[in-house]
Amino acid sequence: MKYFIAIVVILALITLINILLESHKENRTISFSNYRIHDKRIRKDIRIVMISDLHNAQFGDHNKDLIKKIDLIKPDMIISAGDMIVGKPGKTVDIASELLNDLGRKYPVYIGKGNHEMRTSIYPQYGDMWERLYNNTKDNVTWLINDSIYLEKYNLKIYGLDMKPEFYRRFKKLYMPDSYIAGEIGKADDKAYNILIGHDPDYFDSNGPFRGHKRDLYEGGIRTPFVVQWPGVIPAGVITDHISAFWDFLPTISDLLQTKSPQGINGISYLPTLTGKGKQKKHDYIYYEFFEAGGKQSIMDLDGWKLIRLEVSTPAKTYEELYNIYRDPAETTNVIRQYPEIAKKLKEKIESQRTENSHFHF
Repeated sequence: MKYFIAIVVILALITLINILLESHKENRTISFSNYRIHDKRIRKDIRIVMISDLHNAQFGDHNKDLIKKIDLIKPDMIISAGDMIVGKPGKTVDIASELLNDLGRKYPVYIGKGNHEMRTSIYPQYGDMWERLYNNTKDNVTWLINDSIYLEKYNLKIYGLDMKPEFYRRFKKLYMPDSYIAGEIGKADDKAYNILIGHDPDYFDSNGPFRGHKRDLYEGGIRTPFVVQWPGVIPAGVITDHISAFWDFLPTISDLLQTKSPQGINGISYLPTLTGKGKQKKHDYIYYEFFEAGGKQSIMDLDGWKLIRLEVSTPAKTYEELYNIYRDPAETTNVIRQYPEIAKKLKEKIESQRTENSHFHF
């Protein structure tokens, strides 16, 4: 699970600082990435912290650790892109409310809705969750719900787009015309520097040509670039098409340290690819699964054939898709009807390779 906090610094130049909050069971850490954006429309240097997708996470008692980190950055304002709560019936809004109020008493805070706030505001099963969140925080933060605010000091205009629920549908991306956004929040100000708070990555091409995003088993959810700098060993500008997975990291480090990897792991060291020395072994198959969202599985072979199984937790609803990643990297055309035998072999490989886990099961 990743929690995203961004910190933007806008100068006649914008500096954007990302705080990535990662949760690994009980362990949570906060790390920073800094970005600077120069634009002649910005009148005055400004530093902005942008936070989102905390989903009731806490860093220290009453989020004191997180607030301390933000205080060290000394932002001029804070922007939140939403999903500060967990949009499930019965979940608390108190953690998010307290954090927003604590920040709002120190800094100007501008916040838009994420999909979790959206669903609690329109569906009856969530009761008064949205009303409590909004009413508990409105005196300390500025909610931008299909609204905007112009900050003359910086010549900065911030928009908050409250997207309709149909635009959040998974696996069925609905076309969003430019006229929709203009109709909801108006046209962008040509003379000001504009920031749009919009929460759905499907409409911002964050994964380029690849389909899907976080928690998907399409390429947009699992394909990640890997950059290595090793002066004297790896020449600058070298590119490889070797495919590896995260479980290959441990055996690679073990090789570097000239120690043995633990028994019973599936990882393959990619040290030969890094150094250009020795023969690089490859996975016959790369298998992923995700036990939430109905249960998902995917497996890809050396020829680029990739089977995706969805709604695995409910056999009556399970359906399958087949793609060839080398021919169709964006996974636009499901060819399972044309190649049923390939799909059958990949499914059999899943069943033979998968290990049941009592903590993560379908």
